[in-house]
Order: sequence, then structure tokens, then C-alpha cells
Amino acid sequence: MSTPQIAGGLYNVVLVCPSCGELGAIPATLATRLVMVRGEPATLGLRVKAARLPHACGQLTITAALEELERPPDERAP
Repeated sequence: MSTPQIAGGLYNVVLVCPSCGELGAIPATLATRLVMVRGEPATLGLRVKAARLPHACGQLTITAALEELERPPDERAP
């Protein structure tokens, strides 16, 4: 099995809360980091820049609320 490759750029990273299991999407930028130290070979590294997503365990997301409204009344949660 080969490891998938992605180019640097802006991505929406979907994460799962380890406590409540709610999904959240966080925009993240992947970029190259060049490290040069005198007398040593240069190295490339990964630079990740991402904002934090506000979260409260058990909250109802807008997406979940809209999905609930689109369900027939007999299939909606009590």
C-alpha cells in the first residue's frame, strides 16, 4: 500500500472530538519550512498553520440542525 501524497496549500481538515465524537472542519495551510544551520546540511520540514475551532461537547452544529429539520417528522429525534 502506498502512502498518499498531498501538495502544500490550503485544506479543510476534518477532525473528530475524542470526547463526544462530533466532527469539525478546520482550515489549515501546509507549507515548506527550510532550516539552515551553519556547518550542517539544510533540512526541509512541514509548517502547519491553522486556527482553533470553538467547540462545546454535545452542542448541535448548524449542519446537524439542518439535517434534523429536513427529516420527516416521524424520523426526528425526540
